[in-house]
Amino acid sequence: MVHHGANRYCLDKNYAGFLIIWDRIFGTFEDLRPTKKIVYGLLFYYKLLWDKAASMNTLKDKIFAFIKGPV
Repeated sequence: MVHHGANRYCLDKNYAGFLIIWDRIFGTFEDLRPTKKIVYGLLFYYKLLWDKAASMNTLKDKIFAFIKGPV
């Protein structure tokens, strides 16, 4: 699915699910490109972890920021 892809052409596309009329109206529809393989995954995940760890005060909290994740 294009909506879940991490490729640049997949970002912020295909929000409407089965009613693609909304994506067509707002210009967010992107059809599947058979020549391009979709890469699935999280973007900027390590930056979020790093930012969270940098905002912590103690070394213990900094370590737990990487263990528990950015949320």
